[in-house]
Amino acid sequence: MTGHPTRPNIALSHDPEQLNRTIHDIAAGRATARQCAETASALRHLSHELSDHAAVLAFGGPPPSEQPPTTGPTPEEPRKREDSE
Repeated sequence: MTGHPTRPNIALSHDPEQLNRTIHDIAAGRATARQCAETASALRHLSHELSDHAAVLAFGGPPPSEQPPTTGPTPEEPRKREDSE
């Protein structure tokens, strides 16, 4: 990591105009179940991306889902050499 917070990979899977249309359709009582479900899914995804980015900004590191695996030796833990006799 370079010390700079990563930028979130945020892409709203819904067209902003479609999101706006869904909001108006809900208010007018003509939104379909599918329209509501698809919008909810897109907003849930956006919410997760924003939460992860907030963690990066608040704690100065990547969220747990983006941390590298901890298998094998790390720079702080040199490999142990087996003694051969």
